[in-house]
Amino acid sequence: NKIDSELLVGVPLDSIFDVQGAKLIDGVYYSSESSVTITPKKTIIYNGETILENVSRADLFFDGEFHEAKLGLIKHPITIDKDTTITPLQIYSGNWFSCDSDAVMKIVFDTTAPVIGEINGLPGEDEYVNTNRTVSFTVTDELSGVDSVTATRSYGKISDEPVTVSSSNGSYSLSVEPVSGYTGDITYEITAIDHVGNSSTKEFTVQNDTVAPQLADGDAVIFSDNEDNFFRWLLNAISFGNWGNNEITVTVNAKDDGAGFGDSDIANATVEFVPENGKVGDTGNLKASASINTDGKAEIKIDTEELINKNEVFKGTVYITLSDKLGNPTEPILVTTTNSNILNGTDSIIMIESVKPTITITPSSISGKSYVNSENKTIYNGDASFTVNMNDQNSGLYSYAVTINGKAQNDKEVPELFPSEENIQDEGKPVYEETVSLTTENLTANEDGSFVVKVTVIDNSGNVNDETC
Repeated sequence: NKIDSELLVGVPLDSIFDVQGAKLIDGVYYSSESSVTITPKKTIIYNGETILENVSRADLFFDGEFHEAKLGLIKHPITIDKDTTITPLQIYSGNWFSCDSDAVMKIVFDTTAPVIGEINGLPGEDEYVNTNRTVSFTVTDELSGVDSVTATRSYGKISDEPVTVSSSNGSYSLSVEPVSGYTGDITYEITAIDHVGNSSTKEFTVQNDTVAPQLADGDAVIFSDNEDNFFRWLLNAISFGNWGNNEITVTVNAKDDGAGFGDSDIANATVEFVPENGKVGDTGNLKASASINTDGKAEIKIDTEELINKNEVFKGTVYITLSDKLGNPTEPILVTTTNSNILNGTDSIIMIESVKPTITITPSSISGKSYVNSENKTIYNGDASFTVNMNDQNSGLYSYAVTINGKAQNDKEVPELFPSEENIQDEGKPVYEETVSLTTENLTANEDGSFVVKVTVIDNSGNVNDETC
C-alpha cells in the first residue's frame, strides 16, 4: 500500500499512542511500574481534529529490531520492562502513514523516591519555643521530578494537622507556629512525591511551651526577715507584720513543665502589694522582682527603708507573677494562707506597718498641790495619780506593761513576748486605744522621793514604743 508521509508530520506521539503504566513528563514517559504497554490509538485526534480512524497497527523500532503493535479482535500491545528509546515508524489505517521522522518515544523506569534535604532553622535539641520559626529544606528528584511537597503536624490529641509548605526556586519552607496552651512535643512530617508516585517522608520534632509556670506546691511564697517568719500575728482574719529595720526576703518557689527557669533575663518572679480598694498594676503599688534560678527559686529582696518611705502603713493583699525563660507569664496570683506562710486569714488580707503606738502619760496631784522646781521637775504634795493613754490607729494594740519604780502595775514588768495569746483585744477585734489610771498610793518612793513611771507598748504588727515619766 502507498505510504502517506505527510499526514502525521507534527502530530505528537501521545496523540498517536496509548502508553499504559507511564506518565509523560517533558517529552519522556516515566513509570514506577514493572512494565509499560504501548498500543496505537484507534482514532487519532490532534488539536480537536480527527486525523485518522480505524487504526489497527503500528510498526516501531527499538533494541535493533522491528516490532508490531496491533489492535483488533486480538489486541497485541508492545510490552517494555526496561529503559528504552523507541522510534515509531508507521501507522496502518487502510493505508500506511509515516510517523514524524524526528519523533522518538523514551521510556524511563523511575522507582527512586525524592530526596528531602537537611532541615535548616530548627531549634536546638533541648530548646523550647513559643514563637514562630521558619524552617527550610530542599527536595530533589533526578528522574520524573518533584510533583508535590506537603506537611502535617501532630501533638497531644491532634493528629495530621495540615501545615502550609511554601516553595521558591526549588527551595521549600514551612512555619513552625506555637500551639497555644500546650507544653510538649510537636512532630512535623514532610512528604515529598514525584510525578510517578514515589514518595519519601522526613520528620522533625519541636518542643512547644506556651504554658505559664506555676507556684510550687505547699508554702511556695515565704516572707522572712532575720527573725525568720515575717508574719507573726493573726487577728480578725488579718496577718500582721512590720517593715522593721531589716531587709525582707520574699522567697518564691515555682515549677514549670516546659522551658523552665534560669539562664534568662526574663525568667522572673515579681511580688506586688495591692492596697485595699486598689488594683493589680496600679501606679504606686509596691513592687519588687528577682530572677528565678534553674531550681525554680527566686529570692526577692525588699529594701524596707525604700518601702517605708513609699508607704509606711500597708493594708491589702499580695500578688505574685511568674514568667519562665521564654517569657510565658502568669496572671497575677493572689498570695493566700494556702500557698504561703501568711497566717490563716480567710480573706488573705495583711497589714504591714512600722508606725509605733503612741503613749501619753499625764500625771496629776491627788491633793491638788504641786509646783515645778528649777530643774523643771514637777513636785507633788502627797501622792500622785497617772493617766496612761496608749493609741495605735493602724494595726491596734497588742500588749503593754506599766511599772512605777520598777514595780509592775498590770501584772507585767514587760509586755508579753510577741506573739502571744495574752493580748489586749476585744473578742478577736483590734483595740486601737487603751487608757489606764494609776496612783502612787501604797508605793515606796525612790530615795530622792521620786516616782518613775515606765510604759512599754507593742502593737499588733510588732512595733514597740516606750515612754518614761
